[in-house]
Amino acid sequence: MVKNKSCFSLIYEKKRQLNLTEDFNKLFIKNSVRITIMKQLRLITLASAVLLLASCSVPPALPMDNSTPMPITTATVGKSGNNPKSTENGELAIVEKMNIVFLESFPLQVHLVITGSLPDSCTSIQRHAVAFDENTFKIRIFTQKQEGLVCAQSLVPFEYIVPLDVFGLPAGDYSVTAHGNSTQFTFNQDNVPGSDGICTLCFPDPTPEDIE
Repeated sequence: MVKNKSCFSLIYEKKRQLNLTEDFNKLFIKNSVRITIMKQLRLITLASAVLLLASCSVPPALPMDNSTPMPITTATVGKSGNNPKSTENGELAIVEKMNIVFLESFPLQVHLVITGSLPDSCTSIQRHAVAFDENTFKIRIFTQKQEGLVCAQSLVPFEYIVPLDVFGLPAGDYSVTAHGNSTQFTFNQDNVPGSDGICTLCFPDPTPEDIE
């Protein structure tokens, strides 16, 4: 009886060991499958990342063009709100006509009215100079041009008045020249106040220009 009981215990122990072995094998197989699946997922993820990186790669550079580049031309235009710089550019005023104007004043005053043209829309009269020699007034007109502006290349008419210093001149004939043009006027009496404080001057005879 004791011998049979020992046999049964031995058989039971063997069976239990066999069951543990089977459970271990099942667990090992399950873990192996899980590890295999994880490796496959990692490989798939890595392959997808490689494909995505390849699709986003920089395209190959285009071949360089060794031809000569076209020159770039720039134009400077005056900025709005700024005063453009002006420079004197000579005596470019075209004088077409000169008229002598006498002012009814005491003593008598004489103005020279000059009309003519300027070479473009950016040129203007800057100043004038008057020289008096041997009863002749010599007028010079100096022009200036604004820099950095687009100018209309067409003649621009102008009118310019030059006062003549005639105070104290004696009676006689006087000439006025300017840029190749000339005119004249006459004083019948000295251009000075009378001793009694009353102007004794007479207006000069009209010139052909005044009659026109």
